[in-house]
Amino acid sequence: MSDEKIKALETRIEQLEQQLQDSRGGISRRAALAGLAGAAGLGTLAGDRARAQAGSGTFGFPDAPLEQVYAENFGSESVPVENAWFDEMNIADAQIDAGQVDNLDVGAFDFSDETVEFESVSTGESRTESRSITLNVPSDYDTISDAVDELQDIRPSPGLSFDVNVETGHEILEGVEVAQKDLRHVTVKSDDDIIMVSNSFDDEVVLDVRYNATGPLWDLSMDIDGNAGRGVRAIFLSRLRLGDGVEILNAEERNIVVAQSSFVQGRGVVATGAGEHNIALGNNSFGSFRSGSDFSDAGEHCVRCANSILALDQGVCNKSGSTAVDVTSQSRVEAPQLTVEDAGHHGVRVSRGSQANLREAKIDSPDTHAVRVSGDAICNLNGAEVTGSGSGGWGYGVKVLGASANVSSATITGTVDDRDDLRVRDGGIVRTNGTETTSSSSGEVHQDDVNIPINSLEGEGVIFAESPEGT
Repeated sequence: MSDEKIKALETRIEQLEQQLQDSRGGISRRAALAGLAGAAGLGTLAGDRARAQAGSGTFGFPDAPLEQVYAENFGSESVPVENAWFDEMNIADAQIDAGQVDNLDVGAFDFSDETVEFESVSTGESRTESRSITLNVPSDYDTISDAVDELQDIRPSPGLSFDVNVETGHEILEGVEVAQKDLRHVTVKSDDDIIMVSNSFDDEVVLDVRYNATGPLWDLSMDIDGNAGRGVRAIFLSRLRLGDGVEILNAEERNIVVAQSSFVQGRGVVATGAGEHNIALGNNSFGSFRSGSDFSDAGEHCVRCANSILALDQGVCNKSGSTAVDVTSQSRVEAPQLTVEDAGHHGVRVSRGSQANLREAKIDSPDTHAVRVSGDAICNLNGAEVTGSGSGGWGYGVKVLGASANVSSATITGTVDDRDDLRVRDGGIVRTNGTETTSSSSGEVHQDDVNIPINSLEGEGVIFAESPEGT
């Protein structure tokens, strides 16, 4: 670069710094910062150096045409965009600075430089300018998919966010796919409390996040009404976030699917009415649901966790066609204060080397066993309440087969036809301490309510208790 150009750059930087330091009047902060970045030759503030330079109205040395700007950056005399683009940018600047962004057409712009962290010239303090842009569906884009696609190549930046807002009365017309992209800066929401998936919906999944992708924050409640096989899905090292209290209802097969080392999280989520499972985790995946998430009313399992980890605090899993909560294949489930009612088979099944913490769970009226633990699995039922097992005509309260369980301080009563409240087989091991069963009168498990002598090694297994009744 010639000495003349260097001098021009230095002069321009001084001018822009002065504008920032004073009132910043006559030029938007965004444009001034873009000019600083351009003058300094930084490409991180905008998509390229020329764009950053042009954002201030000049590009670091005065009166040069656009052709020269792009020749400086690309070694070409061609101009890849129309001059009108820069006029639109200036209009957008004014709208953004005035807070008038709700109706801003962002389709023509790359807002990757909308938030800039910089050092104040006057104080030396670090500050971040925040921008939030709303894309309305269908006013700005016909579908959610169209709006999200527009944002997929904009990289996350501190303070920069986008809302894809579904306007009142609109239905979900097609699936949203996010693959190998990071959309953590995008939120999908709606004006209506809940929106319908259209009868004309022709995709398998409403929101499909895959191949090491981070999906948008899905803060949109929807009634799928059987029009899609799956509601939301994260697969192959992907991440899925659900808004607080969001509802995902009535998928033909599964409301939430997480598989192949993927992750999902939410608080107070309601995912009910699926034809098969309300939530299914598999293949080394992880799920975290806090604050009483509800996975009730499933055709098969309310929750199925295979070779995965699930945290389900105060979860609700009522009314299932089969076992309400199925934990298998070396999974681990932390579900304190779980509620399970009216399971079509077992209330909870823990099998194949899995572990389940069901401390203070309440399990009522399953068709067969309230809890079945087998295959070297471990289950903690400390302080649990188990009632009405075998409501379908046969079953036990807690059945342990070749596995281990802790039922200390639990209450296991009301098993159908006076069947065993606690049954141990195949070398199972059960610890009882302060466990009440149907025939108990002093807060200890009663011999009449179990199938083997208490505190005695038997071929079927062993039940440890302190001062049990009836022995």
